[in-house]
Amino acid sequence: MFKLLNIDGRDKRPIYQQIIDKVVLLVGTGVWEEGEKLPSIRSLAQDLGVNANTVARAYTELEYRGIIVTVPKSGTFVAKVDLATEVEADARKEIENVFNKYISLGISKEKLEGISMEVLKHA
Repeated sequence: MFKLLNIDGRDKRPIYQQIIDKVVLLVGTGVWEEGEKLPSIRSLAQDLGVNANTVARAYTELEYRGIIVTVPKSGTFVAKVDLATEVEADARKEIENVFNKYISLGISKEKLEGISMEVLKHA
């Protein structure tokens, strides 16, 4: 199950953010379901080849966002959460970033709208 969690060394995002984004995606799409136990911080850090503090930072953020819950002496679990709105918010943020980047490079909003519609037709 947790083989789905991986780190992309070419990705410019910090490792902890990659972990957060992947967990949000897997929970939001239903691959990981409510109540599923996550590996311990130390175990996941070892599997990913990263520092345990990095995984701890990701888990802390995920817990703050209500995506996971830690039960003392039992472990960390996927929380009961509807991530559809969170996934949509993440998608919106990413799309806005892309649009803003290309608008700043001089591409018109109308041209971007046309490109977007064309891409969506083929998605």
